[in-house]
Amino acid sequence: MKSDLEEGTLTRKRKKQNPDAVDLAQDSDKENSKAKAKLKKCKGGFDNPKAYFFPGEPAPDQSNGGLTYKCLWCPKSVRVNSSTNSNLKTHCDGSSTQNQVRKPCPGRGKAISKGANLPQSSTEEAEEQKKKNATNTGTLTSFVHKGCFNNKTLNKLLVFLGDSTLASMVPL
Repeated sequence: MKSDLEEGTLTRKRKKQNPDAVDLAQDSDKENSKAKAKLKKCKGGFDNPKAYFFPGEPAPDQSNGGLTYKCLWCPKSVRVNSSTNSNLKTHCDGSSTQNQVRKPCPGRGKAISKGANLPQSSTEEAEEQKKKNATNTGTLTSFVHKGCFNNKTLNKLLVFLGDSTLASMVPL
């Protein structure tokens, strides 16, 4: 037994539309153009790093699907992987690692004066950390950068003090 669909007996009736119902000239105005998507704010209420750059374009030698963004405030271009914006954020704010502090964009001051809401840069954080460490002057902590224990230093102290002082320090 064949179903109604296979036999073709079920059909939908279409409503006939009035061709004058849509005025294409009016609907294609600039005023009625598609709304642009707003960039989401980042953690802390700061501006999205993409707002700091021209729209991304694929570079001629880039084949992995990433884009290259040109900075609005300096002549530098930044390559970005398709899955993350970390290079854009690093360009805007700089970065701080154990060995070095990477400076932020030279046009950062211009962007902030134009109203950009950016987090504290890496150089500002490093200066703040130096000021914080400088307040402890006169103590050993102002001279020590890392508070890690070093066995070599302990061994040198023990040899320097000698066995006689060590023996007097250890209770029997």
